Amino acid sequence: MLFPNEGSREYLAIRWLNRRLIQDWERALNAPQKTQKDLLFSMLQAASYTVFGEAHGFHKIKTLCDWREAVPVRKFASFKPWIDRTVAGESEVLTSEKVIQFVETSGTTGSAKWIPVTPAWSKVVSDAQKLWVLGMLRDHYCMGRGKQ
Repeated sequence: MLFPNEGSREYLAIRWLNRRLIQDWERALNAPQKTQKDLLFSMLQAASYTVFGEAHGFHKIKTLCDWREAVPVRKFASFKPWIDRTVAGESEVLTSEKVIQFVETSGTTGSAKWIPVTPAWSKVVSDAQKLWVLGMLRDHYCMGRGKQ
């Protein structure tokens, strides 16, 4: 068990508040390949009728090989036209979800880049942060009490 039922009050309180998240996380860790495949195909289905999805035939993708063939690995520059359209306010270009903001990267390999943020992406980041904080409280119980 990654997050045991013992520890500081703070850890146990946060663990209880996030018990469903922890269950989902542990289930995913027990079947990572299935979890990743299910997530990919869920995302493909949701984006099938976006501009990018239609241009890459997302509705025809049935296997991982189909995915790799339809959307090969490439540099950020090849995504820039779609990103630019999204930044300009066009909807359903890269995602069927509403873009709520953009995150600017540091541009370590060139100029800064804009990454669209959706509610689903924001939730994934938030959930990961919750698990990280829980792990910190599990491993460093004094943190919850403001001690070193």
